Amino acid sequence: WYNPAMERPYGRGAPAEREIAVFLPWSFWYTREVARGCMSHRHLTRRWRVTFCVLPPEVEDLPPFPRLAGVIAHVPNRQMAARLARLGKPVVNTCGAMEDLPFASVLADDRKIGRMAAGHFLDRGFTCLAVCRMKQGANHRRRQEAFERALAAEGLSCRVHETTLPPRRRSFREWVVGHMRQFLAEAPKPLGVFACDDTLGFNLAQACREAGLRVPVDVAILGVNDDDMQAALADPPLSSIRLPLHRVGIEAAKLLLRLIRGGRPRKTPILLPPVEIVTRQSSDLLAVSDPDVVRALHFIRQHVHEGIGVQELLRGVPVNRRTLEKKFQRLLGRSPLAEIRRLRVEHVKHLLIHTDLPMPAVAAACGFRSAVYMTMTFHKLTAQTPTAFRRTSRE
Repeated sequence: WYNPAMERPYGRGAPAEREIAVFLPWSFWYTREVARGCMSHRHLTRRWRVTFCVLPPEVEDLPPFPRLAGVIAHVPNRQMAARLARLGKPVVNTCGAMEDLPFASVLADDRKIGRMAAGHFLDRGFTCLAVCRMKQGANHRRRQEAFERALAAEGLSCRVHETTLPPRRRSFREWVVGHMRQFLAEAPKPLGVFACDDTLGFNLAQACREAGLRVPVDVAILGVNDDDMQAALADPPLSSIRLPLHRVGIEAAKLLLRLIRGGRPRKTPILLPPVEIVTRQSSDLLAVSDPDVVRALHFIRQHVHEGIGVQELLRGVPVNRRTLEKKFQRLLGRSPLAEIRRLRVEHVKHLLIHTDLPMPAVAAACGFRSAVYMTMTFHKLTAQTPTAFRRTSRE
């Protein structure tokens, strides 16, 4: 029921009579990153003996833990929840697949994930959209609902493809890809598809290839989790929403230690917002047919860091200003200036997350004339200051 090689001994002063069990399957990118977050919490690793456990589904009862103080677990089903409840110890759950569990939970915010996905496709001009989800997962349902609500606010709707687990003796890939091919054949093109996790996104790319559909020209795909292996092996490489998995592990460790010390369990989960969208080839497409708008969007993307305005845009794309503004409003729902500001702020976000540049250097690199002006624009579009965004993203 556990792998002794994963059991990590702790040094002097560690209370040998107290133990924390961590039930996180190592076969998933999500849970491996959460486990790394747990182990980076210094109070957990220095003061407790931590055992990583792998529990086969056929085991009805957990072996005895005579020194157990608490558990951090990925709880994907009611059977697992019942086993953990019988321990009579504090449990912190890190899986959003089930609702109404009797445990405290630390999760990625599924509704913000769905809204972020909708914004990604709307920014690229998609009007034909779909969402692909596992039928059994509550987290996938929440992402779908948020995606649909964000589209409805823009007067759009989307198709929904629900994937189920295959019958016994049928391979997951063949079962899922076969149903995806049928779904894609019936959908209008170009189509933007929000896959509620990277596994579905990976299989969607495979289904498109088998159906002779071009990604992203015919079907653009966005996944969730930013599993670097699946993203790289997908053909073409998969765009994905990066989740704060390391922070999920840290917050789960903090919460468990509070519960062990007698703290009251939270009635609602701790929800952490997604970090960013990592755009790769699978969704790097502007689904706009008007040639003037396409040229303008390409010009903006190439020169946005140079501090361009509408005048510079019109010199690069010789078209009447009023005509261009009408086309932008009709196809994208915003003006050329708003698009320039939006992309400039997205560039700021990337530098805040991935570099330690001071604010004046970030402003200069993103085409702002000063850090003050950058802060004003950033706050207007995100309701956060750049400093607050960097702090919460780094956490």
